[in-house]
Amino acid sequence: MKKLLALALVLVLTVPSASAIDFKDFKDKDEIQYPEAVSVLNRLGIIIGFDDGLFHPDWMLSRGSAAKIIVSLRMGSDAAKAMSNDNSPYPDVPAGSTFAGVIHYCKTSGLIDGYADGSFQPKGALTGCAYAKMLLGVLGYDNVREGFSGEGWTVNVTRAAHTAGLLEGLVFQGGEPIDRETACQMAYNTLKARMMSYDS
Repeated sequence: MKKLLALALVLVLTVPSASAIDFKDFKDKDEIQYPEAVSVLNRLGIIIGFDDGLFHPDWMLSRGSAAKIIVSLRMGSDAAKAMSNDNSPYPDVPAGSTFAGVIHYCKTSGLIDGYADGSFQPKGALTGCAYAKMLLGVLGYDNVREGFSGEGWTVNVTRAAHTAGLLEGLVFQGGEPIDRETACQMAYNTLKARMMSYDS
C-alpha cells in the first residue's frame, strides 16, 4: 500500500529547507526529545521554528496549526501556504484570517470537526486523540466506518492510531493537549504509515 514517506523523503533530499532556521541552529535543540521527527518536519516546512531562533517543543499545538499540518501532509507545505483565505468556514475563523484556507479545506474534506456551538476555536488547544483522528483522516480512515465519532470515539481512535503506527516511540496521553514536538513525532509516523483502503 502507498506510503506518504516516499514523497516526503524525496522532498527532504532534493529541496532546500522550507524553514528559515535549520534544526541544527535551533537554540533549544537540546531540549527536543524527538530530533529526527522535528528535523524532517521542519525541513519540509510542515512544523517550523520561530523568528526568535527557538522551536518551543513544549508549546501546545493550536487547532489552527493542526489544520495547517494536515493540509501540508496531504498536499505539501507550499500548497498549504498558497491556499486562499477567502472563505469563512466558521464564525470564529473569518475570511482573511491566518488559518481560514486550511481550516476550510479540512472541514470540506471531513478531516476536522467544530464544536456544537458552531465555532472552531482555532487558537484553542488540541487533544492527542483529536489530532490522531485528523492524521488518520490523512491516511484515508473513514470516520463513520471506524467509529471516530459518538460514544467511545477516543478508544476507537487510539486503537486505530496504535495499529497504524502513529503512536510509535510515544507515551500517548490522548486526553491531554498535545505539544509541538509530540505533534511532529505523530506526523512523522504518519509519513511512514500505510494508507488505508477499504474493500467495496
